[in-house]
Amino acid sequence: MTKIFYISTQNIENYNLDSAEFDNPYHKFKFGSEFIITGTDCEASAIAFVHKRFCDGEIQYVCHHEECDEYKMGELEKSYLEFGDTPHSPHRINIQEYENAPDQKTKRQLYEWKSKEDFFGLPVQSDDYDYEDNLSDIDADAMTLASAGMGTDEDYGC
Repeated sequence: MTKIFYISTQNIENYNLDSAEFDNPYHKFKFGSEFIITGTDCEASAIAFVHKRFCDGEIQYVCHHEECDEYKMGELEKSYLEFGDTPHSPHRINIQEYENAPDQKTKRQLYEWKSKEDFFGLPVQSDDYDYEDNLSDIDADAMTLASAGMGTDEDYGC
């Protein structure tokens, strides 16, 4: 079974880049990216891939990495969606597919955000029918009204 690696990066930006005091840099931690890497069983290879392909030429480094599973990674989307954000990260990339891509356009498409269901081929989980009593809100309301004598004729068998 192929392993799954979660890798996050951090960018550092120099705020004195345009000033006359270039010799006196003022760096700040800025945004980063999150990657879910498959296609290798070696954590070091996954980290090297992210560093080589996505940290090159910037002050960016890998700040966290761990082996995980696809269900744990679904928690990332939940955390983004709780704040109403469209998840643009993490980038789910299969190293073998990326390296064998015929052109840059295909590589860009492989880099774009994909849901965990799309990436891992999982069924889409819906919370729409996750009711304790297995009734939808409409059915539960209808039963409540019927028990209070306020249902429709159909509820009373007329």
